[in-house]
Amino acid sequence: MKRCPFCAEEIQDEAIKCRYCGAALVLGGAAGASPVWAPPASSRVSGMAIASLVLGIVWFYWITSILALVFGYIARREIDRDPAKLSGRGMATAGIVLGWVWMGLLVVVIVVAVVVSLRS
Repeated sequence: MKRCPFCAEEIQDEAIKCRYCGAALVLGGAAGASPVWAPPASSRVSGMAIASLVLGIVWFYWITSILALVFGYIARREIDRDPAKLSGRGMATAGIVLGWVWMGLLVVVIVVAVVVSLRS
């Protein structure tokens, strides 16, 4: 076992790529040369994750809450499918949490409205 120089996780001696951070082991130069670590491939932020977070923050009659939930769950599924190419799981999760908070507030408003209308 050896340690990845980027994330310090233990990886197999024969590993050519770190399974944790995605850093690739590239053999450089002539045969028998010492291995050189290449940085992990860059990833892009999921547009769905950004949309989920923005819609979770912006409130417009609960329609944005529903869209934040939909985009957030789609974004997390996309990121989980290919984490080496996509990032933004935290933004997607934040959008989902905000969406559920707004939906919970909707339930509270509906319950209060029903109770007030029944008292009248």
